[in-house]
This record gives sequence, C-alpha cells and structure tokens, in this order.
Amino acid sequence: MYWWTLWICGVSAFDYNSYKSWNLKDHLPPGEEEDGKKFQTVYVFIFPKWKQYSNCDFPIPVSLKYIENPPNGDVDLCRTSFGKDSNELRCRRRLQFLHEKEWVQQTLVDYKNSTSISRLGGEMADCIINRMEVMVFPTTTTTTTTTTTTTTTTTTTTTTTPTTTAMTTEEGDGKELQVGDKKEVKEKKKGSNKAFPIVVGVLAVVIVLLIVVILSVMYMKKRKKRSGSTFPGKMKEPTKGTNQNKSIQSGTGEK
Repeated sequence: MYWWTLWICGVSAFDYNSYKSWNLKDHLPPGEEEDGKKFQTVYVFIFPKWKQYSNCDFPIPVSLKYIENPPNGDVDLCRTSFGKDSNELRCRRRLQFLHEKEWVQQTLVDYKNSTSISRLGGEMADCIINRMEVMVFPTTTTTTTTTTTTTTTTTTTTTTTPTTTAMTTEEGDGKELQVGDKKEVKEKKKGSNKAFPIVVGVLAVVIVLLIVVILSVMYMKKRKKRSGSTFPGKMKEPTKGTNQNKSIQSGTGEK
C-alpha cells in the first residue's frame, strides 16, 4: 500500500508527455506549417565529441528539424544526445515563442534553471549562449494570419471614330495627325482652297469699285472748276467811269 501511494504521487507530479520520445522530422509534411501545437521547430546544436565545452573555442553547426506532437507546457525544453563522433543538444520552440526570433536564448536559460539538467547539458547551453552572436541559425516556417484581398479589374475597350475634332501631337518640328482625323482635315483643307479664290475675287471687285468712285469724284470736281470760269453765273456791271468815258467819246465823235 505504501509503495502504491508513492507511485501514484510520482506519476501525478510529472507530466507524462515530457518523457515520451521526440518524433523528429527533417521536413514538414506537405501542406503543414509550424503552428506551435502539432508541429514545433527544433534546433540541433552539434558539438565535437572530444572537446572541452567549457572553453567553447570551436564552431557549433546548427541544423533544423521539426517535432510532431511535442510535449505540453514548459517542461522537457531541451534534450541531449550522445553519438560516436559528436554530441547534440536539441531545443524546441514553445507555442508562446512561435513568432519570436530570440526564442533560443530564453529557452536555453529556462533549460539551465530546470532541475533535470545534466552537467554536460549545462556546459553545452552556456557555450551556445556565449557564442550566439556569431552563430548562424536556419530559417523556420511558421503559420501567420494573412488577409488576402482579391481585386478584379475590368478593362473596357471602346472604339470611337472622330467626326469633328482633329487631335494632333507635336514631336520635334513637325506635327502628326491621328489616323482617324486625317480624312476630315483633308476635306477641310479642300474647302478652304475652294473658298480662297472667291474671297480674293470679291476683294478685287471692291477695290476696283473704290478706285472708280474716287476717280469719278475727282473728275466731277475738275469739271465744276472749268464750268465756273467759262460760264459765270452773273455778268459784271461796268464801272461808272468807263461808261462816262464811252459817252464822251461818242459825243466828241458826233461833233
């Protein structure tokens, strides 16, 4: 009975999900993305086998993997793996750090503060924290909420035949007419060419008439002057002196 009670208390004190194996994948399945629940990112830090991790004077390669159905909560953050030629420290990104770029450092700090960490695991975590500024981390795929706006553009093509206005575009020293307006401009030019001789003829007739009128007026003035000197309106009366002389002359003659 005593051992049974201890076993029940021990099971309740630990999360069962924390101690199940990590199902790591090199790539996400088609159509899947990291959502923090079903799939999480795992960084695998690779350490050389026969090195003093306390010195940390060697490069640390980082590879990217994904864990399917990860543990729940803030337990079982990192795991160590010991191989023939290298040792590894694997750390997963929790749901609350899904969109955080600096999640690695906080995860390593939380891992160091846990009670289940080994001495070698602590040295590996310290080494990563000290060299984090010069390390290169692979990119991850996360699920983001995006709003897609579809814009439909309707293009209407209208063909019009200009009838009254001739539009021109000036380029350099010359002018180019639009194709639809060339016929109308030619017709206008023909009409203006026909009207030009008529206008010139009318102006010539008007000028000739003005000349005739001017000459007629000048001729009438000259004629009046001539008629006034040849045919006076009244005869001049002879002076008294001349009449007396004539009478005296006539009297003397008679005597």
